[in-house]
Amino acid sequence: MPKFSVIIPFYNAAETLAETLQSVKHQSFTDWQLVAVNDGSTDDSAAIFTDEMADHENAKIIAQENCGLGAARNAAAKNATGDWLVFLDADDFWSANKLAVLAA
Repeated sequence: MPKFSVIIPFYNAAETLAETLQSVKHQSFTDWQLVAVNDGSTDDSAAIFTDEMADHENAKIIAQENCGLGAARNAAAKNATGDWLVFLDADDFWSANKLAVLAA
């Protein structure tokens, strides 16, 4: 079981999602899983997720009809297995030591 489950809901986030995912992939603390929810995107967000996370077995995507941010976060939380849930919006990014600081 991972220490952290990183929760990323997204809806039409093609412009920012790659940078967000890169910030998770480059964490110095590596005991995490990523659970993303595609909340009915009509752009290339899902393809960007698949391309960016193809080499990470600890990342998964859930697709659902557009239900809003809260419902997307709840869907991700139900599928998370980490000890702790940490939330990241699809238009934000973390410094490389974010999870290390939280773990400490």
